[in-house]
Amino acid sequence: AASFPASAGKLSEYLHQHPSFDTVAGLSLSDADLQANVPHVGPLTFPIHVATLSFNATSTHSLAALASSFFSSEISRASNGSASLSMSTHDLPQTKRETAQVDAFVSVFASIMILIPFAFVGASFVTPLVAERESGSKQLQFVAGVNSAVYWLANWLWDSAMYALVLLCTMAVFLMMHREEFTGSAENTLGTFLVLAGFGLAALPLSSAASFMFHSPSTALIVMIALHFLSGFGLIITNFILMSIDSTQAANDSLQAVYMLFPAYNLGKGFFVLSTRSAFATLGVSSADLFDFSDLIRGNSLAGPLVFLVAEAAVFVVLTLLLQQAEALNASFGHCVPRRSRTKP
Repeated sequence: AASFPASAGKLSEYLHQHPSFDTVAGLSLSDADLQANVPHVGPLTFPIHVATLSFNATSTHSLAALASSFFSSEISRASNGSASLSMSTHDLPQTKRETAQVDAFVSVFASIMILIPFAFVGASFVTPLVAERESGSKQLQFVAGVNSAVYWLANWLWDSAMYALVLLCTMAVFLMMHREEFTGSAENTLGTFLVLAGFGLAALPLSSAASFMFHSPSTALIVMIALHFLSGFGLIITNFILMSIDSTQAANDSLQAVYMLFPAYNLGKGFFVLSTRSAFATLGVSSADLFDFSDLIRGNSLAGPLVFLVAEAAVFVVLTLLLQQAEALNASFGHCVPRRSRTKP
């Protein structure tokens, strides 16, 4: 027996010293030595007991379940078991801000997940190029008089037609699923289309240049999938984590130029920009122009990714033609060098 503060403290101390999963709650009553002063009524002339109820606050429904059990038992005892009480709890409806935060997380997560299938799409174009070279079909075409520039132009046109089908199917899925962040407006639809087209524009000549490094089509496919996955999905996650930590924000800003050298990262950044703009708009926060060219590297717009994708496409095209010329010179030099004839002793 103790006064109200002391009894509450003793109850808390007892529960701390005797933890048990079977103990759902604890109840203590103070001594009847307090004089209560009730609002609008005045002081009472009789002492009262103060009850202290301790329950597991980490369980959302523990207090409601405890109250339901207590009052149900009281009603059952008063009615000789003929009546009982049931209780249910319902969460409050989400506010607009909470709904926007959930939608923003889902949108950003979906934009990152898109990078996984496009890692396979971007890598798939290297397989026939390596197979043609290793089977001798490519050399046969050159011997028949096909110009190297014409050969690569034909490959890029065919691959572009195949990628266009993927692009159109992806846009159709966005429209059918009513993804507001990607196709909610004409500006967002145009931005999504340009980012996807820019990735294809850069990924096709990248596969062409990379095909000179491999002798096995399967090995080339696996390596290119890993490259697109790590440079896209991996760097986007890395950028998001470093951007969220105050001590690493400066280092992350300085690495943006390195990140954007990879086509898959520019694709991911484009989707990330579209997703975050939609979330900010829901929260009533204004964003920069979608095609703002003032800061291509650190700006939160599609201008940077699009410019880098076009520039990378041009670099990879030139690199492919240079590698083709080097391969042709190497083959010609190899034919010109006389081989030693082996004579039996």
